[in-house]
Amino acid sequence: MLWLAMDAKLLAVEPAGDRLRLRWADGRATERHVVWLRDGCTCDACVDGFSSQRHLNTADIPDDLAVRSAKVEHGDLAIVWDPDGHESRYAPQALAPRELPNGRSNLWGADLRARVPRASFTEVSRDDRALARWLGDLRDLGVTVLGDTPNADGQVERVAELYGYVHEGNDGRHFEVVSSSKPTNFAYTPKTLALHTDRPFVDPVPGVQLLHCLAQSAEGGENMLVDGFNVAEKLRRADAPAFATLARIRATFRNRYDQVDLMARHPVIQLGHDGRVDAVHINDRAMRPVEAEGADVPAFYRAYRTFFALVRDPANQITVKLRPGDVLVFDNRRVLHGRAGYDASTSHRHLQGCYTDWCYVESKLRMLAVEIGDWSNGR
Repeated sequence: MLWLAMDAKLLAVEPAGDRLRLRWADGRATERHVVWLRDGCTCDACVDGFSSQRHLNTADIPDDLAVRSAKVEHGDLAIVWDPDGHESRYAPQALAPRELPNGRSNLWGADLRARVPRASFTEVSRDDRALARWLGDLRDLGVTVLGDTPNADGQVERVAELYGYVHEGNDGRHFEVVSSSKPTNFAYTPKTLALHTDRPFVDPVPGVQLLHCLAQSAEGGENMLVDGFNVAEKLRRADAPAFATLARIRATFRNRYDQVDLMARHPVIQLGHDGRVDAVHINDRAMRPVEAEGADVPAFYRAYRTFFALVRDPANQITVKLRPGDVLVFDNRRVLHGRAGYDASTSHRHLQGCYTDWCYVESKLRMLAVEIGDWSNGR
């Protein structure tokens, strides 16, 4: 959970070598490095009050930086710096320690089937607290369903605009998921669609996908979902060499039709600098033979088979049958999605989809945290 209250109270400050030790009213003691504090000064000399852009250049912080004085004054931390006598002031909310939610501690499998987060379009479009809860669920679990959305052409874009902007691609601002006689994508057929992530043949890969159900088949057509972070961590525990192989060797993804020839290379399991899983990239329809040498070739394919066995395990899957007016919203860097087949001769199924960038979800959550005074979903 996030520990950051609007009324976080700072009691005292004391030197601790190249850090300052902060003592809080709840009994905690935390430390901040003096260089971090100087770099975070937000006074008018360091940060433009209108644009929030910085005047301070981090490279100009002197090597001989030192604290001349530090005290708690009217609840804030007040520091005077050596050697230049610069004065900085920090609100306690800027200093309180944070354990940031990022979804990695909310892994799920088939257990999520009965508790997929649902929200109301009417409610989230009118109530900032409901909007914050909905986006918080999306961030933490990577998947939500937004119900009672108007059944109108292009409405999926309006949903995206609740928090950000549409990520336009070669298919336009939104795309149609409906059976076609000349499909450019297997998604535009009634066939079963294998679990995958979208558009790994572009860089950067879109962060969020939205699918608005306008019409649903009577039988079949369920959406299948898998938490890619969960199966990646299961692979790490069960077969560390396979995990390392998929994190090290980049797969090639390509999409070529009409006037486009899109290609990008990503590891199947993408790690952050801290070694944690940041994204998964799976799309058999677009993946090309791996570009590797020697023993890396069979090692990659062995690791991929092991990983995909976990993807196909029912213990790691959920299914969602969308109703007209439902919008399935999910983290395209984390959640693999697929579709059960259906009979297009007897049923009409029509979804409209679009993409947005993940940074806008985070941005909206931070803005909402300030506006409603509730940091439980903000950063």
